[in-house]
Amino acid sequence: MYKSGTFRKPKGLKSTMLFTDLKMFFDSTSNSFYSYGPIGVAFAGETAVDLLIEKAYLEIGVKRGSTVMNIYFETEYEDWYFFEYRSKTMRAISSNKAFNNELLSIKPAKKRDENKKLGEYFQYMGGSRSKMRTFKEKFVYRTDLYKKNNGIKDDED
Repeated sequence: MYKSGTFRKPKGLKSTMLFTDLKMFFDSTSNSFYSYGPIGVAFAGETAVDLLIEKAYLEIGVKRGSTVMNIYFETEYEDWYFFEYRSKTMRAISSNKAFNNELLSIKPAKKRDENKKLGEYFQYMGGSRSKMRTFKEKFVYRTDLYKKNNGIKDDED
């Protein structure tokens, strides 16, 4: 950690976003970890951002043999973003029309990154508002139930 209170990103750590300050619990019904409370973002790519997002929902789990990650967050400007990762595909949607238009404008061939040597690929595409709403509803239900069962008040997040 630097004297300024920011983190040094370890050399060789490859990540698109590096989260901090996560409070999480495991839900055996959904086989997933869920965050509760604000989420810190230390890095976006190679850029240190040192940001705390007050309204953010993160789920990481395994469903039908595939790793699943969903993240929803709202900015201080009341924009929201939703990312859904499953089966080597990242889907994204936002209330920010410029973000959605930028994603939709990318040619299909550029939306797939393939490592032929390893026989792996990763692709991304537009997301769905209905999946975002369903995720938020399930997330709020599970986290509220966890907090209630564990005596956690909303101001203790």
